[in-house]
Amino acid sequence: MHGIGSTAEESFNGFSKYFRQDYRLVTPDWIGSGETTKLLGRGDVYGSRYCTDWLEILIPETKNHGILDNSFSLFGISMSGLGIAESYPIIKNELEKIIFLNPAGLDRRIKRSFAFALSSGLFIPSIARMAVNSDFLWKRTFNWSEEKRQRLKKDLDNGREEFTIMLRHGRTGFTQFGRMRNSHYLPKQYSEIEHPVLLVYGENDDIFYKQGYLDFARRHDWQTYMIHGAKHSIISSRPKEIAEAVNPFLES
Repeated sequence: MHGIGSTAEESFNGFSKYFRQDYRLVTPDWIGSGETTKLLGRGDVYGSRYCTDWLEILIPETKNHGILDNSFSLFGISMSGLGIAESYPIIKNELEKIIFLNPAGLDRRIKRSFAFALSSGLFIPSIARMAVNSDFLWKRTFNWSEEKRQRLKKDLDNGREEFTIMLRHGRTGFTQFGRMRNSHYLPKQYSEIEHPVLLVYGENDDIFYKQGYLDFARRHDWQTYMIHGAKHSIISSRPKEIAEAVNPFLES
């Protein structure tokens, strides 16, 4: 679950109980300031490409190994991961079905000032425009008025000044490592999801192995496994297969 940072255990335990057994949710690991970012040569945690680079490795290889099949229709990512839509038409075409985990606008401190996640440091204009134009996202996630929506649409076409201002305000919600503080989720969203998805969870080991994750794994008969090339672990029903699919590309 990209971006949940030091509040990972509380956040993960808080919404995991809303999962149904048939949920399969794909999410990138937090790679903003850790080993994976270094491996990919990304030093800027606010860059728009770091999450996309990780997904461009993960998606094709897991599909090639039969871990993901063509039936998955929900793709869980943080906001910065939306750049993947430029590379994979299935994501671009299914934008209305994407559920965002930990979008910055849900941070308690900046709930009404969400636009920084759509601003120049994180998004190319076409992705920002897709997000603002999505009725699903606007109603379920952004929590802004239609008047503000129109302002942001106009802003995207005319220099994006308002987005720049919101970016500066929004960063107050980050720690020095770019992770969100006081993050919370909308459990009702997860209880309504009907699409089958695969859950792949990764986090730095010192946080990952806290008791909350191990308890969750045992309840679902899941296992933990280290992705050596990323220096991170995952929790999944098939972690070894995922690690074996991704490792050669991370180590090459």
